[in-house]
Amino acid sequence: MPRPAAIFDLDGTLLADTSAERLFLRQVLSTQTLAPLTVGWGFARAFGAWIAGHVTTPWALKGWLRGAACAPVEALGVQCVHDDIVPRLRPELVSTLAAHQQRGEFILLLTGTLDFLGMEVARYLGADAAATARLERLDGRFTGRVLEPYPHGAGKLRALEELARRHDLDLAASHAWANRGSDIAHLERVGFPHAVAPNGKLRRHAEKHGWSIQ
Repeated sequence: MPRPAAIFDLDGTLLADTSAERLFLRQVLSTQTLAPLTVGWGFARAFGAWIAGHVTTPWALKGWLRGAACAPVEALGVQCVHDDIVPRLRPELVSTLAAHQQRGEFILLLTGTLDFLGMEVARYLGADAAATARLERLDGRFTGRVLEPYPHGAGKLRALEELARRHDLDLAASHAWANRGSDIAHLERVGFPHAVAPNGKLRRHAEKHGWSIQ
């Protein structure tokens, strides 16, 4: 029998007012795990690709990680989750997640953050699955590429539908929480969408359609 799910976005939703990747970048630079020039050039190229219309968000490109050894970066990421990310999670949404968990619903973290950050947050929350930005790795190093689907906009909807098929989820009976207009596509796919501290586009859409606004 299909199982209802509780689907949570991370950046700006569970995690208030910032993103996991921004917090991690601060750790990367403060510990000198990567050279500031490497990070800066990676983001410059990403924003150039975004302005040229090659990607829907500059965060879809991870060129700043290209060539970096995976193990030390991932270890720093786990530390960042517990030191910087977990303390910033919205307590009311963590409580909501726990309540859905106790009812036996499938808990899904749906986020465009780096896979080693998103998976560690999912482990901390006891989530059943997570869709994240899956980084390509080769010979123990990051290539800077992200494997499809990248969970942002239409890619989030695609990732959600793939997970729903794999885990036999009843999306019509499911709840989802997110904060941006780019999340509308996957929020429309569930029976109970919730806009959390929404930006203008999502707020207007939520008000028009009678969605929950938190």
